[in-house]
Amino acid sequence: MRSATTKNARNVTIVELKKFDEPLKSVPKPPFGALVVLPGAELGLYKKPQIKASKILATHLMQCGCSWITLHGGRQTDDILAQFDEAVVDYQMDAHPEAECGSAGDPNNDLEESVRDAVYWGKPQYEGVLGDLLCVIVGDDPATWADKVEGLVKSVEDL
Repeated sequence: MRSATTKNARNVTIVELKKFDEPLKSVPKPPFGALVVLPGAELGLYKKPQIKASKILATHLMQCGCSWITLHGGRQTDDILAQFDEAVVDYQMDAHPEAECGSAGDPNNDLEESVRDAVYWGKPQYEGVLGDLLCVIVGDDPATWADKVEGLVKSVEDL
């Protein structure tokens, strides 16, 4: 786990996971926003079972109090966002009707643009600006990507 602060004074927690079903050991105080970075998806490497497994992470984020998820998944962004949206509906239907969690991502965004979206624009529909940000990197070599994300969250500016 790593910590950082954005230029707009948001506290950031960065966690590295190898698989979607690993527990999140540290999360910000709810409600918080999340940036999920999936290097394997960015390269188009995920097969259907891995894409479906992303739903586990989305559910866990909601259980922890996440109100907004920005996804960086390259060309597989749309398929994974569909799993995230399904996870939100399933979670709401499973005795949590008050749970609110939106998700967004653009398959054409580079990592910097995804970080910018999470830092400056990721916010719940019916609430104000979220306080803290959780960055979750899921992949075989999450530390390399965590280094990139950490540098960007500290330096990225709004357009």
